[in-house]
Amino acid sequence: MTKRSAFRSLISVLLTLTVLAFMIPVGLFSASAEPGDITIGIPDDTPGDITWTLDGTELTISGNGAMEDIFQPWGTEITRVTIEDGVTSIGSWAFSGCSGLTAIAIPNSVTSIGDYAFYDCTGLTSVTIPNSVTSIGSRAFSGCSGLTAVTIPNSVTTISEGAFANCSGLTSVTIPDGVTSIDSWAFFYCAGLTAIAIPSSVESIGEYALAGCESLAEIAVETGNPVYHSEGNCLIETKAKRLIAGCKTSVIPSDGSVTTIEHDAFWGCSGLTRITIPDSVTTISAGTFADCVGLSLVEIPDSVTSIGEYAFSGCTGLTEITIPDSVTTIEEGAFSYCTGLFWVEMPDSVTSIGEDAFAGCTGLIEIAIPNSVTTISAGTFADCTDLISVVIPDSVTSIGENAFAGCENLTIVGMKDSYAQTYAEENGFAFQETVPGETLVNVHGDWYYVVDGIFREETTLVNYYGTWYYVESGILNWDYTGLVNYYGTWYYVENGVLNWNATTLTNFYGTWYYVENGVLNWGYTGLTNYYGTWYYVENGVLNWGYTGLTNYYGTWYYVENGVLNWNATTLVNYYGTWYYVENGVLNWGATTLTNYYGTWYYVENGVLNWNANLWFAYYGKPYHVVNGVVVF
Repeated sequence: MTKRSAFRSLISVLLTLTVLAFMIPVGLFSASAEPGDITIGIPDDTPGDITWTLDGTELTISGNGAMEDIFQPWGTEITRVTIEDGVTSIGSWAFSGCSGLTAIAIPNSVTSIGDYAFYDCTGLTSVTIPNSVTSIGSRAFSGCSGLTAVTIPNSVTTISEGAFANCSGLTSVTIPDGVTSIDSWAFFYCAGLTAIAIPSSVESIGEYALAGCESLAEIAVETGNPVYHSEGNCLIETKAKRLIAGCKTSVIPSDGSVTTIEHDAFWGCSGLTRITIPDSVTTISAGTFADCVGLSLVEIPDSVTSIGEYAFSGCTGLTEITIPDSVTTIEEGAFSYCTGLFWVEMPDSVTSIGEDAFAGCTGLIEIAIPNSVTTISAGTFADCTDLISVVIPDSVTSIGENAFAGCENLTIVGMKDSYAQTYAEENGFAFQETVPGETLVNVHGDWYYVVDGIFREETTLVNYYGTWYYVESGILNWDYTGLVNYYGTWYYVENGVLNWNATTLTNFYGTWYYVENGVLNWGYTGLTNYYGTWYYVENGVLNWGYTGLTNYYGTWYYVENGVLNWNATTLVNYYGTWYYVENGVLNWGATTLTNYYGTWYYVENGVLNWNANLWFAYYGKPYHVVNGVVVF
């Protein structure tokens, strides 16, 4: 496949539809003529008896036999055409470019409609094709943007190449049982088409047949079709396990029925927002998701080894992409002009990055080239205007022409005396030296995590000159305060730095944990003061459900719903014994009466004494205590 062919061939298709209109043999043109001056007949130049008359802008064609292929001797200003019974064919180019034509009556005598017969008749809103028609020529109705519905007659077996391409207003098409072939570009860029049903008779569907149908939401293949089936609104060639067309609601089946996705299968599906590629697929073909501007989430499985040319080009809604470590090749233009893309995770498995692979990704801020790559191809990051940092490993020994053209604020990060340094100095880019092993590198005020000269998009703690810092997705996060798991131990980070002095509570995903000297202490059970309030911690976690007593440095305190309650004066049951709490503290010195839910009890030395039988003076008045309870 030639350079840029996968994606740019689609552009050429659009151009072809226009350019071919001017590639008409000279013999088909006629000087301006008056109605009836020219007799048009069969294509072999045998005189026919078909004539035409023009009444203002209304054209009538009459006679018997086939119309000659002729380029509108009646001009392009006609608004209505009547073809009388007896005419057996509509010649190629007959009404091409008649943008004012709004209606056409085709008689039952017509058996064929020639190539480009109604090409670019933008005003044509309806057409009835009779059952006598067996052949509709290439691009016969291409560019008829006003056409909203088409019913193809039962007599037609082939929908020719580009027959209804660029019919942007077409919302409904009926394909009868009996059609065996839908040729390439048949419904290309029918932007208004919402659903298509493929009958069981269809045995062949050409490339780009449904490409660019951005409103398409339903693809159905009639049961019993021996070649194709549909699943998850995907059109699948059954035996080859090849997905040949998708739409904005497609869900690629994960049952193994798809192993290959045809090139440009989802091209121009602007309504597609997310896609999961099943692990039965090994290659994302050229242009597969090109110009899917609404696509924001892509899940690529470990089975994929190659991302084809321009596979995601123009996916402006894509913001981040994680390339699995099974991928070895990112081909030319694969993510070009993904203007919303700011994050790319590229694994060490990648050995080849094609030309222009990320060209025009204006939102990309930083990128790390894996140490498996030896060459950065021409234009790889051209016009990535926001790119400020690229980490280039020692493995890279060649950087192609204009690889970083337009990246005016770029700093290249690499090892001292490396090819990266030489390239930066020779091409006027800032260079930031890194060192072997694990370190942090400052680029334009942001600190990046680098290991042996390779930028690592990891979340971890990093020791830099004796201080431990919190790195999130490869960048030091000064704003983070919370817990971080590092090799099985949880540490407390405050404003991006591990705080060894911190003994506190911290909220982590809705649960409060106890940190002691910068480390989460799973073994701690007790009280801790947090902004003036004392909380009860059990096994390192604040226990909101606990109500009871706890010992803190020799004193017993009353905890209610996880918080020390200084206002509580009450009885508390602790392991079967009732204790007297006064102002939140167990009062061992108290011998008194206390009211608990309407009953008065006798407390002796801070403990309810169920064995007490006595008279007890309380505020100068004697009370009779029986078995620890006051009897009135």
